[in-house]
Amino acid sequence: MDGTATVVTANTTPATSTVSGPGLVTVATTGPSTTAYSATGPIATTAVPAVNLTSTGGALSFTPSSTGAPVNISATGGVGANGVTLNTVGQTATATVGNVTTSGANSFGVLSNGGTDLTLRTGDITTTGATSRGIQAVAQTGAVNITAGNLTTTDRAISAAAAATSNATVVTGNVSTGASGVLVNGNNVNITTGNVTTANGFGVIGQAQASGTGNVVVRTGTVTSTNGAGVGGTVFNTVGGVDVGCTSVNSNSGGAAAVFAQNNGSGALTINCGAVTNVGNNGVYAQSFGTPNGGNIAINTTSVSASNTAFPSLFAQTNGTGTITVNAGTVTGGTSVAGVGAVGIDLITGTGAIDAGYGNVTTVGTALQSNSAGTLILRGTGATLRTSGAGSTAALINASGVTGNLGNVATTGVGAKGAVVTSTAPVNLTIGNVATTGNGVTVNSLTNAITLVTGTVTATEAGATGTVVNATGPVTFNGGKQTANGANALQINGGAGAISATVAGAATTGTGAAVAITGTGPVAFANTGSITTTGATSAGLAISGVTTAAVNCGNVSTTGANSPAVVVAANGTTSVTCGTIATTGATSDAVLVSNTLGTITVTGGVTSATGVGSRGIVISSSAPAASGLVTVSTGAVTANGNAVQASSSGGANVVVSATGDVASTTGTGITASTGGMTLVTIGAGTTTTGVQGASLQGTSGNTLIVNGTLRNAGGTTPYTALAGGPFTLTLGSTGTIVGPLAFTSGNDTFNNQGTFVLPASLDFLAGVDVFNNSGTLNAFSGTSVVSNLETFNNAGGFIDMRDGAANDMVSLANSNYAASGNARLGIDVVATGATTTTDRLVIGGTTSGTTTVLANLVSPVIDSTGALIVDSSLNNIAAGQFVLGGITNFGLINYATQVRAGDVFLVATPDARAYDTVFAGRQVRDLWYRSADAYTSYATARRVSFGQERKAPIGFWAQLYSENGKAGDRNRSTSLFGTALTVSDRMRTDYRGAQGGIDFGSSNFIVGLTGGYARAKGDTEAATDLVTEGRNYGAYAQFGMTNGFYAGALIKRDDYRTRFNNAAIQAGSIRLRSRSDGIEGELGLRTGGEGNINFDVGAGLAYVRSKLDTFDFGNITFDADRMTSMRGRVHARASFAGDIAPFIEARGFHEFRGDTEYQLRSGSSSTTLDGLGKGTWVRIEGGIGGGTGGGPLISAWADFGDTRGYGVRAGFRF
Repeated sequence: MDGTATVVTANTTPATSTVSGPGLVTVATTGPSTTAYSATGPIATTAVPAVNLTSTGGALSFTPSSTGAPVNISATGGVGANGVTLNTVGQTATATVGNVTTSGANSFGVLSNGGTDLTLRTGDITTTGATSRGIQAVAQTGAVNITAGNLTTTDRAISAAAAATSNATVVTGNVSTGASGVLVNGNNVNITTGNVTTANGFGVIGQAQASGTGNVVVRTGTVTSTNGAGVGGTVFNTVGGVDVGCTSVNSNSGGAAAVFAQNNGSGALTINCGAVTNVGNNGVYAQSFGTPNGGNIAINTTSVSASNTAFPSLFAQTNGTGTITVNAGTVTGGTSVAGVGAVGIDLITGTGAIDAGYGNVTTVGTALQSNSAGTLILRGTGATLRTSGAGSTAALINASGVTGNLGNVATTGVGAKGAVVTSTAPVNLTIGNVATTGNGVTVNSLTNAITLVTGTVTATEAGATGTVVNATGPVTFNGGKQTANGANALQINGGAGAISATVAGAATTGTGAAVAITGTGPVAFANTGSITTTGATSAGLAISGVTTAAVNCGNVSTTGANSPAVVVAANGTTSVTCGTIATTGATSDAVLVSNTLGTITVTGGVTSATGVGSRGIVISSSAPAASGLVTVSTGAVTANGNAVQASSSGGANVVVSATGDVASTTGTGITASTGGMTLVTIGAGTTTTGVQGASLQGTSGNTLIVNGTLRNAGGTTPYTALAGGPFTLTLGSTGTIVGPLAFTSGNDTFNNQGTFVLPASLDFLAGVDVFNNSGTLNAFSGTSVVSNLETFNNAGGFIDMRDGAANDMVSLANSNYAASGNARLGIDVVATGATTTTDRLVIGGTTSGTTTVLANLVSPVIDSTGALIVDSSLNNIAAGQFVLGGITNFGLINYATQVRAGDVFLVATPDARAYDTVFAGRQVRDLWYRSADAYTSYATARRVSFGQERKAPIGFWAQLYSENGKAGDRNRSTSLFGTALTVSDRMRTDYRGAQGGIDFGSSNFIVGLTGGYARAKGDTEAATDLVTEGRNYGAYAQFGMTNGFYAGALIKRDDYRTRFNNAAIQAGSIRLRSRSDGIEGELGLRTGGEGNINFDVGAGLAYVRSKLDTFDFGNITFDADRMTSMRGRVHARASFAGDIAPFIEARGFHEFRGDTEYQLRSGSSSTTLDGLGKGTWVRIEGGIGGGTGGGPLISAWADFGDTRGYGVRAGFRF
């Protein structure tokens, strides 16, 4: 029952008691007592404690009976009206109750005064009165073990303290309090809560006492605290550690961290929380004060935020060898009321290692600060360290060895720096993109190695540097584009350690180099982007003090005065390769390279220095001659001053190759100077020019090779060579030198491998000089004199004077001439009338080797006397030293060289194949006879019908014939233009034709008309092809009887087209018109008659006159105006005058007159060409003649004698 009266009061002995029923319970015992209650309803009181348990003599236990449940307790009103009060000084106590509710002031849910070990189990606890706590057990001298449900209180939810060497364990549900939350002290402290909300105090705190050796373990849900820490643990002993775990913490505490862990010894500190937020102090604070060594610290959060505070958002510190491991997630820092920027992450160790992982860090002050004499591992990949405070630094790091990935960096405050890293041990660090107002990145590592990788680095304020690396040990840098304002964008201050740097471009807008590297060891540098500067005295790339240098400078440009693009000063072997280099400011050289030892190799890309007094590529070596070779491959260079300038004060050889166009506006295109030798090559397809094209000043000798174009602005000699020589000039196969050549007074060599236009005068001056010609030497300007030249070697070269006019002369006045390989001499050969004029080579010294003469034949004529082409002053040329090559015949004119009296002449004589033209006239004549033979064959067969009555007054006949024959001798001597020739007079000819006629008359006399077509194709033994074809027409008459005399006559004209060709003489094919007119008569005697054997003997004589058009063939004019032939024949024939009149016949032929005669003209010379007639021969023929009444005509024959051949005829008559 509810009331103020005592319902049950018992003074118990150490025995078991059962208390039942509701009401006020007061238990007092002087000895051990176990009390079990079986109440079924709440214990409720007003203004007085509900349950009051006292033990002074032994252990106290107040728990439900075995069949009961924890009883709920309620105390209403009053002051100090606690729900449960345990008075167990010096005694252990165990109490289990249900929900507890109080409403009076200073009325706790459970209050334990004194006692040793305490075991408390409650349900939910609610207090609503002022200063009323949920559970308080602070004077225990033993262990504390509390398990409670949810707590809702006006004052602290739980305050528990075990003995300093005893453990304290508290487990609660959710906590909501108007003051602080849970505070537990003891040796080992273990706290577990649900969500915690406090209105005016800390959330959950566990503390391990100094005199113990225990740890603190805290696990909470979401904690929200006001004016106090959210969650934390403190160990005051020297060995214990703290382990804090929380879902999330939201704190508003100006005097404490949202989450903290701290100790005084070497125990570990661990914080595992989700999102942590604090207003006014640290978000996360962990510190181990142990000496000499603090404990290891591990912090894991999803995010940390602190605002309105100058304290770090996340702070961790340990001493000695203690380590720190952080996985912070996103971190946000704030400012204090006074505006002081807070640190985002602040990590401090003695010599222990730090391993820091984090997400984005955003602060007004330093985003990441680490200070340790141990190693530092950074795990900020993909994160951004961002600070907005003036003068702040995004990352400020001191360690003894730094590795990992810092992440991206961004600052916006005035003078705010990006990252400053100082290490007393090697650094291997990756930094993402950096954008700052102040200096971007600075890494210091004393004598230790540095490996640094960055993204883009941009520093915007005046005087702000991009990336600065300070170390005397090895340095390896690989960065994105570096950008600064009036300072170095990339600065590496090295020492004896090797430096290897790669950058994707750099830029600065004011004084200072975009890239500046110094050191005393070797350097390897590569630029994969573009380096640019815009201010005065602002170099693009500057490397100095190093030993060896291997530089790939990429693209570099500057615009300010006194701002060279690339400067490399080394003390060992130096190699520089550049892309596009451009300067526009006054006295701003594009590329400056120097060294004191070893070789220099420079390879240019496209180089431009357009400012007044600005040079293109400048190389200076003071290395000893034995090891200091200077090699330059220019690329394309344009400069206001000297375009390429290479020198060696130590006497090393200097080699310059112009691999692109080289041009200087006010200076020299290429300058090479040394105490040793110079070699300058103008590359194929390139042009080198300047006020002077090239200057070679090598004390030991100079060599200039021109495979491209070399010229100067004034058109004078485009090069200079040190006086006294020796000097070697080579004009390559693709080279051109614009302007006269100049040689020294020493030993000079000129190698012409290209095309050189020989001037009117070429003077080699003093010394022993050599001209090696393996190219083409053009001499088209009249007389060209080469003087003071000792030796001219035509080594497979070409001296060419062929310009269409025979008025050039090359005079090697003082030279020995030596030919080798495919040595050639080109001359013009021009004919006028009967005289030939040629270009000429004059040789003043000895002659050796063989030279091929290539003649340009202009209007050639036959000139057997010839023209002088090589004039030897010593008359010492032998046969075979100058031979004619190329085209040695011009149609029917043959050219050859002749050596007479030690000089060389070119003569022109007729070709023996000119004789083949006589066969054209022979074919025209022979075709007349072939068609006449067809008629004669018909007339002979027709005579068997004499004396027979004709069936009709008109008769017809027609025949086809084919014949193959050859005539002439193979070896015949003749003479043309005074030249004796041996020719072949033999030709093989195929004849084809058709002949027909119509006649009128009686049995003894007829007259008729005939016509036909004939074609002849002949081949000579000199490979001349002749074809003649055309038509003929004529009239005939016959008289005779069966027995007795007979007579006949034929008159006929033939018109033809003749074509002949000989591919070997390259004269083409000609076509001309021709004709033959002739008359033939015959007389004879015949006997026999129809049905009898007929005998026919007779003789005939023919006269033929032939004419061909005048024609030009093979550069000779042929006039065959009139040719005549007289040919006689006799025959004997036996035939049977039956139906088909078979016959056999023998004929003999003799040509009384039949020679062919032409008039030939060449220039103003003329000669006669004659061809022999056909001689004497016999023909045997047999066949059928058509009988007395007509019929088929078929016969075959064979010729024997001077003409040999065979043929067939077939036709008809009726």
